[in-house]
Amino acid sequence: MLKLVKYEFRKNIYGIAVMAGILALAQIYFMYAYFIASDRDKATVGAMILFFCAIICFFMVFAFGISTYSRELTNRTSYLVFMTPNKAIKIIGSKLLFTFVNGIMVAVVLMLLGLWDLKLLLKLWGEEVSMIEMIFEMLRNFGFNAVEIAYSIVGSVFSFLVSFFMAVTLAYFCITLTTTILQNKKIKGLISVVLYLAVIFIANKIGDILPVLYEQPSTMAQASFSQLPRMLFFLILIASAVVGTSELLERKVSL
Repeated sequence: MLKLVKYEFRKNIYGIAVMAGILALAQIYFMYAYFIASDRDKATVGAMILFFCAIICFFMVFAFGISTYSRELTNRTSYLVFMTPNKAIKIIGSKLLFTFVNGIMVAVVLMLLGLWDLKLLLKLWGEEVSMIEMIFEMLRNFGFNAVEIAYSIVGSVFSFLVSFFMAVTLAYFCITLTTTILQNKKIKGLISVVLYLAVIFIANKIGDILPVLYEQPSTMAQASFSQLPRMLFFLILIASAVVGTSELLERKVSL
């Protein structure tokens, strides 16, 4: 599988370079505003630009995870990966692993840049440091200790990853299903988008009606894990989508 993941990185190197370029330009502007212009307003704008670039990069990670798969099913020069002696579920797994590793790399870079830029920004806005300290003091007064905050972070990251991969795997399934039924019809792209939006809508509606563990959570830990039944349902959908996609690739899709 590692060879397949390596292939995914090689195949998407241009897109990864574009993301790196976007972040580099945003960071260069911030560094100019801080080190050369020494202008806190420009530095603040630079930090905001970096934030919006972070959003764009995460959308790009999501787009890479879906667009490359769709392209391989429609472009005769790209689908050869499915003709290799690898099971379809292994190929799907490598694509999901690539998306995960790519997302982690982007998240780590953004976190490091964000922490460094925030530290520099607070030096320019020296009077705001006391406000930040006051916020942390208020959190401590409300009983939000380090353990509670850690639980909250873990719960939030878990929920985000599950929701993200549910969206990706359901996209794989919808693309494969429309390719199976419509083969080379031009309308299959539109049908797959409509089907995908409908499936995502239904999945979230079902998740909304599932019970929560804590109706009125009293701690951050309870609040973070109160949606566990919803997340377990999404995990079932992820597994079902992966198995369903691989079965369609093995038995139904004519490449």
